[in-house]
Amino acid sequence: MTKRKTLNEFIKGQIDKYIEESPEDAQNLLIKNFNNQLNNLRGVIMSQQKMIEKLESNVEILMTESMDQKRIISGLQGVIEHQKTLLGTNMNEINELQTEFSKVKAIKETEQKILDKKQNVLQEYDGVFTEDCLDIDKMRIVNRHEIVRIGESKIQCDNRSSAKLNRNILDIGNKVWWKVKINGFGFSSDYYFIGVVSDKCTDFGVVACDGLCDAYGIHGSKYGSRHSLLGRGCNVFDESCNSTFRNGEVIYIEYNNGTLTFKRDETKELIYSLQLPSNKGGWYPAVSLKCGGDTCQIMKQYIIHCNHE
Repeated sequence: MTKRKTLNEFIKGQIDKYIEESPEDAQNLLIKNFNNQLNNLRGVIMSQQKMIEKLESNVEILMTESMDQKRIISGLQGVIEHQKTLLGTNMNEINELQTEFSKVKAIKETEQKILDKKQNVLQEYDGVFTEDCLDIDKMRIVNRHEIVRIGESKIQCDNRSSAKLNRNILDIGNKVWWKVKINGFGFSSDYYFIGVVSDKCTDFGVVACDGLCDAYGIHGSKYGSRHSLLGRGCNVFDESCNSTFRNGEVIYIEYNNGTLTFKRDETKELIYSLQLPSNKGGWYPAVSLKCGGDTCQIMKQYIIHCNHE
């Protein structure tokens, strides 16, 4: 009984620890351990029940024998009662384990419901610009949500470059939105780009229309009003593409289960909508700039932009 009590206290201690931390992997391991405990106890109970049945059968035979045999019967009856007591104790332990198992299972189910709900609620993108996600030789981070293209002159437009934000859209959820504003000195030009790149994009020393890896989105050229960028490093004609974005205009972008939609933030006019490939490991908001002094801002809903963090 002392060993069982120690084991039971240990199990309860583990349960309390896992419930408090509630990591998904620990919960799965705890559920597996509970199932093993239950199966072991069921095996013990079945063995005890068989022993009881055998002892009771022996009692019936010995009841017809001598007084000596009756004394043996009495002893066997005591053993039977002891086994029944142990059986009751084991049943109580099973009930306690099942209760704790139900608690852990309920917590896991609740967390999964929360996760499922979060995945299907439209959320604001919360990534930022970092030095490892842009062309560091041609761009400078003004703050976490703004970058500027470096150049001696505002008309120096021969060192075009790109940048992406640092967080995978898929890590946030299935429905994510963000807003982008580009102020450029080289408008209108298809070298300006707003959209996304995949997790395969690591070289930012090139703009989208010149081969930026897996770039999908729209550009700022008035001459390509029906053209989009579909990850091929060049413009693609598409009659569904409604014009493009203008200099200093805030563009609303929404990712919804693989569909990327662009709208003018002020009027909510649809610019373009495209379907992203499903065989990529992640998608990141991205932009391309052309001239020295060009800036790009991620327009946060609850953050006032400034020049210093």
